[in-house]
Amino acid sequence: MKDKFESDAWSLICFIVTSAANLEQEKKAYGPLRLLETATRLVSMCREHGVVSERLDAIQREIDTNKYSLMTDEVFFFRFLQDLALEIVDYL
Repeated sequence: MKDKFESDAWSLICFIVTSAANLEQEKKAYGPLRLLETATRLVSMCREHGVVSERLDAIQREIDTNKYSLMTDEVFFFRFLQDLALEIVDYL
């Protein structure tokens, strides 16, 4: 189990680092998209390692449903992002 977790963590870290390295050449708005992708990958990783959480699953579904709206409607995307941030504050 530890080896699988380490492998999954390493993959996520590689995604984060390569995403950061590419931000300089990418459109500014892609940064938030990459962070949302990181969040969904982390939720998936948690699930694969036995963390069961309805609220994490709900957030992942919400992100997956709306994250690509950036490509067609930036105003909607950033409104969604602000609403999601306000929503998760309630979980703290």
